[in-house]
Amino acid sequence: MVVIQGLALAGTLVLALGDALVVIRDGGSEVNVVVISLYGLVTGLVGFGVARWLRRSAPGSDLIAAEASQWQAGSVLSVVMFVGAIAVAILLTTPLRDVARFADPILVIIACLVLAAVPVRLIRSGMNELLEGAPPPELAARIITVIETVRAEFGLPSPITRAGKVGQKIYVEVDFVVAPDTWSIAQEDEVRRAVINGLSPLGLDVWAYVAVTSDPVLAD
Repeated sequence: MVVIQGLALAGTLVLALGDALVVIRDGGSEVNVVVISLYGLVTGLVGFGVARWLRRSAPGSDLIAAEASQWQAGSVLSVVMFVGAIAVAILLTTPLRDVARFADPILVIIACLVLAAVPVRLIRSGMNELLEGAPPPELAARIITVIETVRAEFGLPSPITRAGKVGQKIYVEVDFVVAPDTWSIAQEDEVRRAVINGLSPLGLDVWAYVAVTSDPVLAD
């Protein structure tokens, strides 16, 4: 679930931030420049690589996107460690060598603040699905485009449309109100198939209810 992924990432950042503050309170820390720089570089590259692979493997999945965000956030922290090690190496050659003890935790704090928006966005998106079920604006726009295309194809009036999204499932209800005795069940099935086929490229589990009715009350 996206909310859990967001909470996990938020917890990781809070722990990293707390650890950095403790290090500063204790007077900084000695840094093994070679070990830290290699670790940061390798884990950073791996993290970015995994995040990119995840996004390319399932571009329409919110859960995969959340997992990719976690990997990317971890890789950013690793890159910060690498930059911190380089900064320490430079500071050790200057009169500010005593400041070098604080370079790494300060950079970690900066990275945590920069990445703070990521878990907030994930949690907000997940809570929106849980409480409202409303699809994100981009997805809602694509749903409307599909329905408008079907409406124009079959010469139908503007429908009443409802849509919701929970995880990988998208629920779409479309009600067309037409004149009595103008549409058959077979024609209604054609409209339903057209809507489902139009929504299939979204890469989600589509649950579509399409009705062509002459009774406006049934569409409310």
